[in-house]
Amino acid sequence: MQKMRFEELTERVTSELIKLGYSDSTMYCYRLRFRDVGRYLESKGCDSFSTELGYLYLQDRYSIVLDDPHRKITKNDGVVIRVIRILDDYQNIGKVPRDYKRKHDVFDNEYHIRVTEAFDSCCAEAGYVDATLRTYHLHVSSFLAFVEESGQTLSSITLDTVSNYLLTLGKFKSSTPNSYISTLRCFFRFIHENGFCGQDLSCVLPRVKTNRQRKIPSIWTKEEVIKLLAAIDRNHPLGKRDYAMVLLVTRLGLRIKDVKMLRLSDIDWRNKTIQLVQSKTGQPNTLPLLKDIGWAIIDYINNARPKLEHQEVFLRYIPPYEPLGESNNLYNTFEKYIKIAHIPYGPKKKLGMHSMRHTLATHTLESHVPLPEISYILGHKNVESTAVYLKSGINLLKECCLDIEGDLNA
Repeated sequence: MQKMRFEELTERVTSELIKLGYSDSTMYCYRLRFRDVGRYLESKGCDSFSTELGYLYLQDRYSIVLDDPHRKITKNDGVVIRVIRILDDYQNIGKVPRDYKRKHDVFDNEYHIRVTEAFDSCCAEAGYVDATLRTYHLHVSSFLAFVEESGQTLSSITLDTVSNYLLTLGKFKSSTPNSYISTLRCFFRFIHENGFCGQDLSCVLPRVKTNRQRKIPSIWTKEEVIKLLAAIDRNHPLGKRDYAMVLLVTRLGLRIKDVKMLRLSDIDWRNKTIQLVQSKTGQPNTLPLLKDIGWAIIDYINNARPKLEHQEVFLRYIPPYEPLGESNNLYNTFEKYIKIAHIPYGPKKKLGMHSMRHTLATHTLESHVPLPEISYILGHKNVESTAVYLKSGINLLKECCLDIEGDLNA
């Protein structure tokens, strides 16, 4: 598109955002940001916006370098970056896209793109679930971006290349490098078997034995769960939505993604069940539609949910009224209500919504429900995945204590 004067650009963007339903308070903040960008352009002697000037603005005003993997993006940084990307996208494509995800590991080599697409297709044909496909694609893209930055191609990589790449993962916890190694082993085997690389590097990658059961899951007491639910304002539209979502996790142990992907057609009101295909395992699961969950969902749909044709049950509270984003793990939602409820927490207790899934499993186990039944409720493929909750069942462990004195006197 032909570049327009910055004043015209901001007028068009403002008009587009208003059409999308952005609130007056949000538009006020955006206008302030637009004016600040305009003043910066004036200081540079420019009357139009460009991608390069947008990046310079971020760097000069906020010390933000988008390609810096070590810079932690704060909430305020994210707002500024979003403003720049809105201006940039409208300048270049004439519209305001709905999603502004931070781009990682982008590479330009057509050969690498073709190899990645072939690997993605192979994994999809093998029946891997969507979550695994996304993880594999992310890991392979990260590695190939490193290969390009090193001035190499797949045909020229060596063991040293792989070793140097693995060193860049040292900042992560042990589980993350292990996940990358597992992906790369599969990828290296694929490119060797399909003629993309002459050397099979899969056999030289280190095999790291990990104990998935080594950590004790974070759990909350029954009293804390009650306080958390009571802290949600069910008279407010946002509270109606959040209450229903939190109930699905605390009462049925649904994974966060399954809550976000829950569709209206998944709820069988006549038989009082929820039937869904789990996003992580791809396995179907039928769960009871408990009375409190059913009424919470009805309250949200009738009194708070935007009247739109989206099939997903839960939608964004603010415009655009769309299904919850892929990257939204409801962490901020959970943290907000934990603080409102004045529930104490510390660095050893994870605040994520997933901890409520752990809590349900532990309390159910302490109620003497058999492990296979808990495994089915949580949607685990095998009981071994559920066995980790044995560690957090402290009350059960007390019941297993031996009467040593009695044994010695026997």
